[in-house]
Amino acid sequence: MQEFAHGKPVDKHFRNLMMHYYKLADEYRIRTYDIIKEIRPLLEPRYQLSLEIIFDLYLMVFERIDINNGTFTTEELNPTPEETRLRVYKIITNFRSN
Repeated sequence: MQEFAHGKPVDKHFRNLMMHYYKLADEYRIRTYDIIKEIRPLLEPRYQLSLEIIFDLYLMVFERIDINNGTFTTEELNPTPEETRLRVYKIITNFRSN
C-alpha cells in the first residue's frame, strides 16, 4: 500500500480491496451519523460543534476516495491545510446560523 501511496500504478486487485473497505466504511459512516443525530440534542453546544467538526473532517477524506479512477496517493487523499481551514470555517458558520 505504501507503494501506491507514493504513486505506483494501482491494479484491479487493489481497487477491489479498496472497494470492499470503502463499502464497509460507508456503512459505518451512515451508522455513525445516525448516532450523532440521536445524541446531539443531549450535548452542550460546544460539544455539538466539536462533534460536527470531527465528523466533517473525516468526511473530507472519505469524499476524496475515488475507487474507479483514483490513484490513492497521499496528495490525492489528504486535504490541504487551506481546504481544512475552509471546511472548519463553513461548519462553524453553519452551526452558528442554526
